[in-house]
Amino acid sequence: MINEQLSAARTPDQVNDQAPGPDLARPPLPARQSTPRNDMLVASLQKALQELVKAQDHLNAASDQGNEAISKLISGIVQSVRGLQRDVSNVIHAVSCSK
Repeated sequence: MINEQLSAARTPDQVNDQAPGPDLARPPLPARQSTPRNDMLVASLQKALQELVKAQDHLNAASDQGNEAISKLISGIVQSVRGLQRDVSNVIHAVSCSK
């Protein structure tokens, strides 16, 4: 009777935690090894990302010094730079995951 009460008191999550999930049945992914070429590529991409951040800082400073029309134009460029930063970051991630 006590076992029945304990079983009834368990939440569905607790019951599911005890059952082996589909992830447990899959074999682990093979370990990926870093290559000198990928390491150099990631280093170059990280440097490019740093330079894009610096470019954004320079653009923001220029925007502060310009009039309203110039600031709006620079704002569009800053948005493009942010997009490039995102793209470069995605490539870094892709290269890092493919090691």
